[in-house]
Amino acid sequence: MQSQRGLFSMSNKANNTLKQKKNRAVIRLVISIFVLLGLLLNGQLVLSLFFLLVLFVFNELFLADHNFYDPSDDYQYSFNQAEKVKPDWAADGQSIHASWAKGSYDTALLAININHSFKGKFLDPFVTITSGSITRKQYFERSVGGLRYLNISEFINTGEAIVFAYSHCESEANGSEVLLFSNETLTDKKVLIIAPHADDAEIGAFGLYSTYDSAIVTVTAGEIGAAAYESAYSNGEQASLQKGRLRSWDSIAIPQWAGLKPDDVIQLGYFCMRLEAMHNAPDEVIASKTAGVNDTRVFREFNRQSLKSDAHGTSSWNSLVADLVECIERIKPDVIVTSHAELDPHSDHYYSTLALQQALAISSNQPANIYFCANHLSSSDMFPFGPVHTLASLWPNTNACVEAGTVVSIPLTIEQQKNKAAALAMMHDLQTPLRWKKKLRFKLQSWLIGRELSPYGEDEYLRIAIRDNELFFSVPCSEFMQSMKSDSNA
Repeated sequence: MQSQRGLFSMSNKANNTLKQKKNRAVIRLVISIFVLLGLLLNGQLVLSLFFLLVLFVFNELFLADHNFYDPSDDYQYSFNQAEKVKPDWAADGQSIHASWAKGSYDTALLAININHSFKGKFLDPFVTITSGSITRKQYFERSVGGLRYLNISEFINTGEAIVFAYSHCESEANGSEVLLFSNETLTDKKVLIIAPHADDAEIGAFGLYSTYDSAIVTVTAGEIGAAAYESAYSNGEQASLQKGRLRSWDSIAIPQWAGLKPDDVIQLGYFCMRLEAMHNAPDEVIASKTAGVNDTRVFREFNRQSLKSDAHGTSSWNSLVADLVECIERIKPDVIVTSHAELDPHSDHYYSTLALQQALAISSNQPANIYFCANHLSSSDMFPFGPVHTLASLWPNTNACVEAGTVVSIPLTIEQQKNKAAALAMMHDLQTPLRWKKKLRFKLQSWLIGRELSPYGEDEYLRIAIRDNELFFSVPCSEFMQSMKSDSNA
């Protein structure tokens, strides 16, 4: 895990890529203005309007993807915990045999170079993977041209060849490598998920927590961004309070809908986007930015269990760490799920993970492993690529190499995916209608380049999160704690 300062800044490479994208956008804008002025000066009003329409549609179809890296770069990961084998490719280079993996491993990634075709500049490239009775699709970013990881976890135990069929892209079999991971079963284990906000547990780990014995501790109430509620209240603070109460209710009720026990869901009630300020002044009481309160008990009313800090409701870093210690010692988890600090640098996500580290340093209970997920990427707001019910694999990362530890891919049935969609649809923060421009963009992409709209709702997380699997990195708790020592010395 990197030092704190490094987590919130892009690398020079990423900054250069972003600058290049902005420069190209400026050049396109200047050229378009000159063309438009030329048409207007020649009295071509109708042609000018048609030119603007075509320009708008072209931009929405092909230039509006929010991927903040060069798609021709390799993904940068290292796998010290993987068993690495060379795949046995058939003569046509389109299938491999997986007899070496049967019964021994639960997660497998095929590291392979993927290069887009001409159509792959404009249409979403994907590969269809088939083995036995199982067929899955995995999508890539447009203009893909580098090392990627195909998630073949479901196929390695079929006893049959794994067949790959590429659309708008092709692969390079030479130099490819299979990475195999063996993970302990979570049956009869207790899982604790640290959710920075209501809906984070559902986005990253609904399939996990609804399958195994789990508990969820939600750190913040999520009260900011309450514009949709302001029309019903005389001031913004009241709207923010109402939004925080609704999202606090979501964090308690929806996991119970998925099967968790009431005692296993806890809302800590700290304030959205205030964890960094709390960390920087650990003894100080830090108030909500928008709700006009500094007492966490305002958003704890739906908790079944009481906490020691209910006696005072102090919104401070030290109080947060103490709350997490209490929760860990009460729940006694074997595995804790938290945000990956390098891949998911959202401020509340990062500081929730840092608070967990400090709590574990104090707690007498230590889990065996820490699982990492990533819901907010600095590299892209489109990943996983492609429509619902397709595979998720490693997150885009083309900057500093990330040590992946052990990779855990948990398959989800169609019914589990539909339940996940229902859980997300119940979240108040994911019910806000899209802005007209984004809604029109998605419609145009659906009509003209075949990007499927999610059948579950408008919010992008109702596309992004509904996948054939959930993916995590796993490291021993001792390694997680050692990274905190490294950060403190950085």
